[in-house]
Amino acid sequence: VIKIVEGTAAARASKPRICVGDELVSICNREVEEMALKHIFAEMLGTPGTTISLTLRRSLSQAARDNQEVLDEASDSSSDMDQDLDLWSYYQVRLMRGSAEYVSLLDTSQSLLSERNSFKETLDAMQQQKMKDNKLVLGLRQELDHSSLDLKREQTLSSQLYHQKISGAAITAGEIAFGARIRELEEELATNQSDKRFLERQSQEAVARLDSLQQLVASSMSALQPAHERLQQLRQRLEAELQRASYDSLSADSAQ
Repeated sequence: VIKIVEGTAAARASKPRICVGDELVSICNREVEEMALKHIFAEMLGTPGTTISLTLRRSLSQAARDNQEVLDEASDSSSDMDQDLDLWSYYQVRLMRGSAEYVSLLDTSQSLLSERNSFKETLDAMQQQKMKDNKLVLGLRQELDHSSLDLKREQTLSSQLYHQKISGAAITAGEIAFGARIRELEEELATNQSDKRFLERQSQEAVARLDSLQQLVASSMSALQPAHERLQQLRQRLEAELQRASYDSLSADSAQ
């Protein structure tokens, strides 16, 4: 390893971390000593987005001189190659093929996709809240209609009783009862009028809240549109990068 290009998968590898001076031993369990240089390059480049397994080794004496961290012994999943623990430390790493620009575009695409999903979840929640508010407004309107009908019936009955009272009939026990009923109906009428005003206020508040939610939904849709267009542009760039990488790979194979 002579140089590690910033932004590539090799530069991002951390467990273990690839260092300048490490030596490539095998690619996908094929030792590089048996491969020509052009075959090594072809295997390393490959198709962007695919993964490759590399086995490297690091000089323990060189690591000690450079005051670097020495890697632990290889795990059980490592290849069964002979290790000279007095001179070398072997380790395996799995990397994704692709240039630094490809990896950056892939990260940006994933970020935009997550942002789009977040916007979609917020929009769905707002639409559900809008449906609940619509049901609430409908229920309040139905209650208001029922209250209006009850109020009209009570007013009709009160008017009938009142006319019976002033018809000039003699004062009897029945008239006294009618008078008490009239007072009760008047009290109920006052209560119903108060309930009607309360329901009207609730209905107005619910309608105002519904209008606010509709404006918020429209604003969210407008904010989501640029992110969607940017995602489409990045997808087109990724497809162009894949086509160009596939063409380069085919050209390399033809040259071989």
